[in-house]
Amino acid sequence: MLIPSRNSRSGSTSVLAKVKSEQFECITIDSTTIDIICAQNLSKNSSIAFWVDVEGFAYEVLKGGHKTLTQKNVKVIKVELEEKPIWGNQKLSSDVNNLLLSYGYLPVFFDLERVNQHNCIYIRSESIADIENLISAYFRDLSNLKLKMFDYIFYTCRDFFHAKKKNMNNSLLFHFIYFLLGSKSSKNILRSAIKLKK
Repeated sequence: MLIPSRNSRSGSTSVLAKVKSEQFECITIDSTTIDIICAQNLSKNSSIAFWVDVEGFAYEVLKGGHKTLTQKNVKVIKVELEEKPIWGNQKLSSDVNNLLLSYGYLPVFFDLERVNQHNCIYIRSESIADIENLISAYFRDLSNLKLKMFDYIFYTCRDFFHAKKKNMNNSLLFHFIYFLLGSKSSKNILRSAIKLKK
């Protein structure tokens, strides 16, 4: 394991040396594979999710999980990927992506952590239909909720600003803002104020 000399607690400790020359301390550690860890610690019925953030060594880590990762009980994998090498001899995002595709996973989301570095979430390809159904049901429920909430906020705003024209206390403006952010106590104060002014 290579630990940067400048900061031993840095997030850039890796099995691989950085492409940019950097002084580091080399220490020996025990290592194992995903397959060995899972075989020793998990039942065959366990639902599993992995978060792989290993500073340029993702391909090798995932390769060491071939048996586990091709089982149906691994539901999701989040992995940090690089588009350009940060560490020497590292496999890049296209290599990791091709490996996970061969294991039966599809990328469904990625962020932009840094220039040329991102996290990607993969799910099993056969889970796509289930997830699409869940998302559709969620948005159906959410759209009903949003319409009801929109009506409530619209009428509350209308009543609030109508009452505001009648010289209501300026502190109610802050309660109105907090109400929009979800404050229950501000909601009750606004309700009381609007009822009193009518």
